Amino acid sequence: MSLASQTWIIFCRVVDHFGDAGFCWRLAVALKRLGIGHVVLVINQLSILEKLRGKEPLGGVSLLSWSDTEARWNKSGVPSFESADVVIEAFACEIPEAYVRSLGSGCQWITLDYLATEPWADQVHGKPSPLPRSSHPAALKRRWFVPGFSAATGGLLHGSWRHLSTQERRLWRHKLMGESIGDDVFLILAFGYPDADWAFFSNQQLPRPKGFKSVRLWRPQGLQLSQAEFDCALQACDLNFVRGEDSFVRAHWAAAGPWQVPFVWQPYRQPDRAHRHKLAGWAEQILRAPQLSALRDLHWAWNQLGPAGQESESRSGPDLHRDWSAFCQHYRQVQSHLHRSCLNLARQQGLEANLIRFIR
Repeated sequence: MSLASQTWIIFCRVVDHFGDAGFCWRLAVALKRLGIGHVVLVINQLSILEKLRGKEPLGGVSLLSWSDTEARWNKSGVPSFESADVVIEAFACEIPEAYVRSLGSGCQWITLDYLATEPWADQVHGKPSPLPRSSHPAALKRRWFVPGFSAATGGLLHGSWRHLSTQERRLWRHKLMGESIGDDVFLILAFGYPDADWAFFSNQQLPRPKGFKSVRLWRPQGLQLSQAEFDCALQACDLNFVRGEDSFVRAHWAAAGPWQVPFVWQPYRQPDRAHRHKLAGWAEQILRAPQLSALRDLHWAWNQLGPAGQESESRSGPDLHRDWSAFCQHYRQVQSHLHRSCLNLARQQGLEANLIRFIR
């Protein structure tokens, strides 16, 4: 069957953050651009997509409200669920049984997991994951699809990306700060969890990379930027603090681009500090080079974790100050080697293309 004749339906339930919605919207648009005929995104908070999408057109993607109980939609060109060739259950959102019953027997069901950096991802990706609570043929043949950094996983979502010119970058720095700032101002994107120690950067005597005369922070408030605008903000800064998954992956593309922007990641917090394994798994794959040791140490200090998972002595104590100073000293080296590492990722096939190949 040709891609143009296929119908793919993505289910997304927004829980507490907007990364799930952001990822699913990017995926829907990417699949449509790769030639899937009908792409439907079923989401429980349509209003969030309006902000994330901004002025970006729907591009042929159909949006449905999760609460809509009419499974056999056929309005405004939206295909019925019976015609679905592929359904994607994003992030264990549990597709309602009413929708499951409407699926055709030949439909392929993919349960798309959260981004994984740990070694187990290689063994889980692509494996069967039958759903015990349902006797539907698609549920019994359900399979795992695990995004990740290794070649044995589903890869990373590329989506659309546009490099900023020098003039555009300066305009965006002006827009973020509300005033013109020179190229010698070290601008930091501070997108992390509220209890992160942003006050650490208010110290005017704080070390900074060579060639910069001052340090400024820009902290986004809620959904004040669309996804396309956020991509621009990532390129306008000199260091990006990001969190979760969607902004984390986009930070890789900003590092891979011509502005070579380094970043520091805060993984999603998990009980018993299990997120330290996610951070360690990523660092082992992306920050392995000795020239990136300063950035690796800064990650551990910022996340209040030691390489073996121990907490730092204090959030803004001597460990963070020491590791920040080392990062500033080696900023250009970190910038160059992280760029090389992320550029290799950008040259690999994206998750959206891997997903289509996986289905075929």
